[in-house]
Amino acid sequence: MSVIFAFNAWELLAKSRRKVAAAAEEEETRNVVVGKNKKREESRVSELLVKSQASDCSRNCSIGTLNSACDACTCSHHVLSGRVLTEDDIPLSEANISLAETPYNIIAQTNISGYFVTLGVCAIQQELLVTKAGFVPVKLTANVTTSTTANITAKMEMAEMTYRHHMTLDGQYLALEIMDTAGERKDPKLALVVPHFEDGRYLCLNAPGMEMLKMEIQLPVDQKEFKRIKIFGMEGEGQYVGDEASEWFSKYMNKPGYKMYKLSRTRIIRTHDEWSDIGEAGDQATFGDFAPYMILAEACLASLNQELSSPLEMERFRPNIVINGLKAFEEDKWEGGRKIKIGDVVFRYLNHCARCSLPIVNPKTGEKKGEEPLKTLRRIRLPEDRDPRYDRSPLFGINAAPDTDGMGVICQGDSVMIWS
Repeated sequence: MSVIFAFNAWELLAKSRRKVAAAAEEEETRNVVVGKNKKREESRVSELLVKSQASDCSRNCSIGTLNSACDACTCSHHVLSGRVLTEDDIPLSEANISLAETPYNIIAQTNISGYFVTLGVCAIQQELLVTKAGFVPVKLTANVTTSTTANITAKMEMAEMTYRHHMTLDGQYLALEIMDTAGERKDPKLALVVPHFEDGRYLCLNAPGMEMLKMEIQLPVDQKEFKRIKIFGMEGEGQYVGDEASEWFSKYMNKPGYKMYKLSRTRIIRTHDEWSDIGEAGDQATFGDFAPYMILAEACLASLNQELSSPLEMERFRPNIVINGLKAFEEDKWEGGRKIKIGDVVFRYLNHCARCSLPIVNPKTGEKKGEEPLKTLRRIRLPEDRDPRYDRSPLFGINAAPDTDGMGVICQGDSVMIWS
């Protein structure tokens, strides 16, 4: 590697000073303009109050105007500020602030000191949502200090586990006992059950031909049926969710005996002793076959599809992360400990993903037909020099664990760096 550009430090300093001077002049000019427009803006406010109801929205706003998306009451002169901390008063950066009704619309993000300021949000009678990866979401209402200002102070509790491969909400754990812990491997129709949450209180399930099942996350205290649940070698105590969920699943699967349990936070974790040479302290996953993350390159799928009569989509292989720019099966040359940096996160390559029969299940139809792609994978992805611990399982994708301290963010379009 070599340096591909250089710069003169004195020239850079001079440019920086010129920029600062220009910015100061621009700020002074802007303040003059703001002063001239202040009276004009005040006269506009009274007009805006009359138009406090948007034509496509049924809400009424007493002190501002509604935006066209009806996401919130917005006031150009209103300021919402605040700070986000841990329970131990440590500032949290990159915490997202949104309205609880529209969590997808991030209105502000905290800085390195945990502070944020945002304009245009009328916080009066609005419930706010504070979220950050690795922490339990917080809902709260703002403290209104004046007619145009409000603030919040949110303290966030660290989530119990870093890796979650099951349905979660604010630290709650749910699992479905379906007579066979292999799940979709034995009952492929379960691939069509789609979960979502409503109002932070309800778990909702949808499936073809079924009415939506809506259940409260917080189970009644008089629900006393418990059972020891074991999934992929991990054990925990489960509390019976109720007959309604059991009847719903039994009807959908056209089999009796399905039950749903909410798992406790305490459980016995299985260890992979045969792979102890690649694991490190802190590596863990919940209800997954092996690792918390599986990464797959687009070129690998393209290479496989050239061997198949009917091309398959990436969803068949359930990767957490899909990357491009790698050659097909370039990972065959990798050694343990290789690093992969995506966004803010550094992952550690563990081993190849040894494939089971689940990719045979079509995730769009819930059907399991034939032997593909497993048959072809066994023909082209069983290298002769493979580790004997893989046995006869074909290799497709890689398993990885995050090495980054704390939490990080990755986004679509992030660059990928790989090194030993």
